[in-house]
Amino acid sequence: MLSAQLREKYLTFFANKGCKRFPSSSLIPPDASMLLTSAGMVQFKPYFLQQKRLEPPYIGATTVQKCVRTTDIDIIGTTGRHLSFFEMLGNFSFGGYSKREMCAWAYEFATEILEMDKQRLYFTVYEQDDEAARIWAELGVAADHISRLGWEDNFWVAGATGPCGPSSELYYDQGLAFGCGRSNCAPGCDCDRFVEFWNCVFTQYDMQEDGSLVDLPTKNIDTGMGLERTVALLSGVHSNYETDMLRGLIKVGEELSGTRYTNSFVHDGEGQGGVTSMVATQPTTTAETLETPRGGVTPMVATQQQQQNDLSLRILADHSRAVTFMIGDGILPTNEGRGYVLRRLLRRAMRHGLLLGIEAPFLDNFVRATVDALGDVYPEIVENQQLIKRIVRAEEERFTTTLKSGHSYLDKHLAAARENCGPLSGSVAFELHDRFGFPIDLTVEIAGEQGVKVDTETFEQYMEKQRQRAREHADADAWTHSDALYDALLRDVGPTSFVGYNHHELTAEVLAIVVDGQAVLEIGDGEAAEVILDRTPFYGERGGQVGDTGTLTVYAGVDDGSDEPLRPLDAQSSPLEQVVRTIQDKPVKRDEVAVRGEVAAQDEVAVWGEAIERDEAMAPTVKGKAADGADIGTDTLGALVSVGSFDVTDTRFYAQGLFAHVGRIDGHLKVGDTVHAAIDGLRRERIERNHTATHLLHSALRQVLGEHIKQAGSLVAPERLRFDFTHFEPITDKQISNIEQLVNTRIMEDSSVSSHTTTLDAARRDGVVALFGEKYGEQVRVLEAGPNSRELCGGTHVSHTAQIGLFKIVSESSVGANLRRIEALTSFDALEYLNQQERELRRAAELLKVVPAELTDRLEHLTRHQRKLEAELARMRQNETRAGTEALLRLACDLNYRLLVTRVEAVGLEQLRASADHLRQQLGTNSAVVLGALTVDGAPLLLAAGTKEAVRNGFDAGTLVASIAPLINGRGGGKSQMAQAGGKDAQGLDAALAEARRLLGVQESGGV
Repeated sequence: MLSAQLREKYLTFFANKGCKRFPSSSLIPPDASMLLTSAGMVQFKPYFLQQKRLEPPYIGATTVQKCVRTTDIDIIGTTGRHLSFFEMLGNFSFGGYSKREMCAWAYEFATEILEMDKQRLYFTVYEQDDEAARIWAELGVAADHISRLGWEDNFWVAGATGPCGPSSELYYDQGLAFGCGRSNCAPGCDCDRFVEFWNCVFTQYDMQEDGSLVDLPTKNIDTGMGLERTVALLSGVHSNYETDMLRGLIKVGEELSGTRYTNSFVHDGEGQGGVTSMVATQPTTTAETLETPRGGVTPMVATQQQQQNDLSLRILADHSRAVTFMIGDGILPTNEGRGYVLRRLLRRAMRHGLLLGIEAPFLDNFVRATVDALGDVYPEIVENQQLIKRIVRAEEERFTTTLKSGHSYLDKHLAAARENCGPLSGSVAFELHDRFGFPIDLTVEIAGEQGVKVDTETFEQYMEKQRQRAREHADADAWTHSDALYDALLRDVGPTSFVGYNHHELTAEVLAIVVDGQAVLEIGDGEAAEVILDRTPFYGERGGQVGDTGTLTVYAGVDDGSDEPLRPLDAQSSPLEQVVRTIQDKPVKRDEVAVRGEVAAQDEVAVWGEAIERDEAMAPTVKGKAADGADIGTDTLGALVSVGSFDVTDTRFYAQGLFAHVGRIDGHLKVGDTVHAAIDGLRRERIERNHTATHLLHSALRQVLGEHIKQAGSLVAPERLRFDFTHFEPITDKQISNIEQLVNTRIMEDSSVSSHTTTLDAARRDGVVALFGEKYGEQVRVLEAGPNSRELCGGTHVSHTAQIGLFKIVSESSVGANLRRIEALTSFDALEYLNQQERELRRAAELLKVVPAELTDRLEHLTRHQRKLEAELARMRQNETRAGTEALLRLACDLNYRLLVTRVEAVGLEQLRASADHLRQQLGTNSAVVLGALTVDGAPLLLAAGTKEAVRNGFDAGTLVASIAPLINGRGGGKSQMAQAGGKDAQGLDAALAEARRLLGVQESGGV
């Protein structure tokens, strides 16, 4: 069976059962505590936590999730099972269906849809899960095909506490030929006979701190079926690398290298290699039986070179696919985090390509094959294909240089090992592996050629530490998240309604208050906190746009002008409605009411109040008359009593839609209070100008530099914008000028800026630009800024491009491999920048006594004149140096070598070294010098240097400088041929030189 067939069969089957079909989520997980998406359930955490719910009539979800796991990257390629990138088929329930349905559907899908032989299917359950064992038996599974395993094998836990539950796994029996030969061989054995291909987790408990299990409110289902492993079983092959997708990539490697893949493995001693040591397998027409592997194998001897070639071809196939998808999802090569994982995979693939004799660059051939095979399923790799290829090409070129550096590093340490008659240290071997991409076998081979052994035991210790660090980020942590408090708050109070696209102020209710990571009921004067409202005009920082600032005014009640005490506000209604209700207890007639300039004729106050509640922009301003003729206006509203003002200094976005207003209270605030929330409108307007300008900049970059340009980070602040993007070389002045011109043209065209919501698939079909590496939900917001800019964006923007006013780029630089950064200003900030530049220009022109238009000509003239003067000065100094050298040489004396100890003129260490080199050259091949000098700042310097022959005759610069450096209150060191020192006491310089003469055995009368 082909991979595409299994993928579609699975999704269709569970969609027909009532599961909603979801696309794969990004390899960059939404949880910051995770390194990479390593399981299908990652995108459904909000559903498992009841933060989000499926809309009717769906009872569950189903996906094919792209995953990357690199816990044991060095094993990949040595076995037929381990992959760095794989596809995980999954179906999930968040209370819509449970264990019985899952087991029944799994059995149906395996036996009827996939037509697996029932006699080859085996099932494991948790040893205490009688329910699961009973369900499988009722479905017709024989008792000897059901195994009970312990906690470690068949009970899934996320951590010390939290969601957990028993699991049941489906195994396929490959036959006795793949077994260990033991009579008790069964599912769970380490041998290759029983292959687990489907894991069904029944998340039904909440583990407490004391280890007890409490039933969850809803019983959930979390399953995973490895696509490659299942395709291998259904195709009658034993290795994932013989499935259609990976075999196609191996074929690319065969064509590039001229090598034939023989499917040989080196047995690893634990049954994971899949084939007996030194044996290759080839398909035959042998009949399928339980005693022989499916498809049959015919042993044939494989040479050691064939095994190495096969290993390299497997690594190339696996790693190139992983690299394609990682870059396609916005991961770029770096030296840390997921970028480091990508770089390791890239370099490991490149190294094995070179071992096969493939001339670099070559990986773009694998990228093309991956896109051709999987692009219809994962459109992101099609959209980013050119970028993926360019990044891969740049990394290949960089790695060629790194390999040379690695060889130099290795050669240096091999020389030291030979000199000490010892092995190459394990730390050096690990550094070569980790930093330069040298596999240990390459290091061992090169070292062996020079008669040096490698401390592989210490190397393995370093490797195990690295693997342990990787395991800490593995899929076991898929449920770990750092925002547990906000997850809980989201479940309790629900998401915040953001209405800030159209409104800058409104009234809202305080739903929660957080102080130092703990939820509290109230805060007092001067206390810092995070305040969560039911709705807000404040934008929470995300997508590069900074959070809003402003004020939450806290109201305690209404003064109706009578002697009665203040009436507390009803938290369910607004201050505006309360004002009306306190004027008159009975329904109030009015002629008309205007809310924020909109006039609405109403009869009854209750109806009017409801209308106000529906107005998201409702603010406490009313115009009109009550039935008794009393004015309802600002005077009345001024009677609202404020008991606090919360100064919002930042707004954060948490947990699927929770907005936290960060700041400090002046007065008092408690949960349930009604507040008037107002953002800093002028600040927001500056942010909006910069944000829309960022979109115009992105469009201009793609037009000027090419379609490979992808946004890779941004900052949208009130005073500036910063835009990071993928590119491979500095931008020229002409290109910057063209980019600025395009953006300002779009601004002056005064195009409208609008947004609409659609599905992610529809947006992609329409060619909308998705931000590189950004994670999107099923529904997305499309922002259109003129005819050429259409991007997915949730931020706030101007309504017309002309509101930006002016756009000016102030810097362009590199921020990493394949990444560039532009910083720019807009509107009045751009104007002030230009004015400042003009002021500086005029000041410079005044200093040179020219008008600004003549400044360049004047500077060119001065530069030519300066160069002429510098050349003349250099000639004069050369003549002086020649004369000075002759005078100094007359001060040298003869020991076993020619020696000169003296002070010289030098402005720094580099010039002192140059003087030493020049003097030694003049003194001859058997000579040494000891020089002292003062820097421009008056700091003392010492330098001793000798030729190789002088060192053989007794001169030791390192020992000498170490002895005399304390006399200038300094420290120094070096080798026998050259050493130097710097100090703090210039008064001791002559004493240091005198001590040098004494130590070298030179008489003062010796003239030096």
